[in-house]
Order: sequence, then structure tokens, then C-alpha cells
Amino acid sequence: MKKTLQVLLVGVFLTACSSVSEKTLPVQEVVDTKLLLEDKTFEEQESIALNQKEIKPVKNVVKTPPPSLSVKRQKTVVKNKPKKEVKVVVKPAKDVTKKDDVDILLKPAVTEAVSSKEVSIPSTINISLDNLPLKLADGWALDQRLERNSGKQKCMILSKPKSFYDGYDNSKIKITILMDSLLIRSDSNIDLSYQNSGIVIGNNSLIKFDKLLTENVVNVKQGFDQLKTQLKNSEKLTVKLGFWPTWPKTQLQNINFKFIDFSQAYQQLKQCDSL
Repeated sequence: MKKTLQVLLVGVFLTACSSVSEKTLPVQEVVDTKLLLEDKTFEEQESIALNQKEIKPVKNVVKTPPPSLSVKRQKTVVKNKPKKEVKVVVKPAKDVTKKDDVDILLKPAVTEAVSSKEVSIPSTINISLDNLPLKLADGWALDQRLERNSGKQKCMILSKPKSFYDGYDNSKIKITILMDSLLIRSDSNIDLSYQNSGIVIGNNSLIKFDKLLTENVVNVKQGFDQLKTQLKNSEKLTVKLGFWPTWPKTQLQNINFKFIDFSQAYQQLKQCDSL
């Protein structure tokens, strides 16, 4: 029994000594390190201190990108502004007719407030060679020229050349009114073999041509008195002709002319012819 207790006491003593020696070892190491640093320079002491620091593991920090920003398109709303009412004020046209023009105009234009037609002035105008050519309404004119068929200077009423289609191409035609006849002159060759060739005044019956004077000129002489009477009561004159006699026939062409107040114009023609 006594031996057993002695053995136990010895074991406890040895265990206590071993634990004390384990605890004092780090202190001895620390003392040795301090003794080691006393002989070193400041830079060497700092380097040894850094080496003895515990190196901590670097945490792997993963930065997540910021969430994408979703940009919403804004709808642009365009408001229609109400349109402003614009008032148009029509000022009456000024009368810019020169005084000298009154002496040579048979029919001055009338303002829209009165009528859409042209009004003729009294036929008391003295016709002389000095005021020729005399302008008439609708592009007509009174003049004294050489009449090609007779070779003489004659007073005549002339229409403005008018464009038309002759069945094959574009062409022009004009009317010449003499004291005793009417002439039709065309840039295309005339073909009188077409039925119903002639002149129609308004809604009256057809007045036939007499004959071809040249391949481009045809006249009305026998029915001229009838034509004058009808023109005094109507403003519309229709020429009905075919063209190009040596070519295949196409169709009768109708070319319309307008003549306002033929009576007064014919009186002016008489005055001119008496000069």
C-alpha cells in the first residue's frame, strides 16, 4: 500500500514538472529573441519583427458587378398645336392701264366685280396707219399687211396662231378675215376630202370651204356673208379640217376659236380698208 502511494506521488510530480517546463519554453524563446535584437540595428530589428509576424491568409474577395441599369425609353408626346386661322384680305387691283393704251384698245378688261366677259368701247376710234396693228380681244388684231394670194397690201383681222394635233404631229393654224372672205392657214397640208370639212359658228349649220388656194391655205368666200351674220350673234368659231392628203386618213380635226364682238371689229376693218 505504501509503495503504491509512493509510485502515484512520483508520477504526479513528474507530470507537474513536465507541464511547468512546457509553459516556460515560450518565455525562454521570447527572452532569447529580445537578447538577439539588442545587438542588431534598427533596420535589422524591424526585418526580424516582420518575419515573426503571423501571416494571415488573404481572403478571396470577389467583387460582383453592379446590377445592369435598364434604361426605359421615354415616349415623346408631340402635342399638335391648333392651327391659327389666317385671314386673307384681297385688295382690289389697281388700274395700271396707261392713258396711251386706251386709244388702241377696243375692249379693255373689266374687273371681276362687273363681269367675266370683256366689254367693248364705242366704235368711234379713228383708225389710222399710225395705230396699227390694233389689238383686239382674245388675241385677235387688226393690221394692214401683204396678202400673199393677191400680192397686195390689205387690211385684215388676224387670229393668234393656235396649236393643235393634225393626226400625225403637233401643228399650228390661224384665221385671216378680209373684207370679202375668210382664210385658214395651217402649217400642215390640208386635205379637203374629209367629209364635213368647213366652219361652224356656234350651233349653226356647217359652212363649207370653197377651195384650196395653196396646199396650206383654204378659203370661205361664197358663204362669207352668212358667216359674218352668224359671227355677230356668236363668239365660238370651229374649224373642221383633215390633213395630209397623201398619207393614210386619220380623222377630222376640230379647232376652236373665240371671237367677242365681231360686229365692232368688222367696222374697224372697214375703216382701215378705206384708208
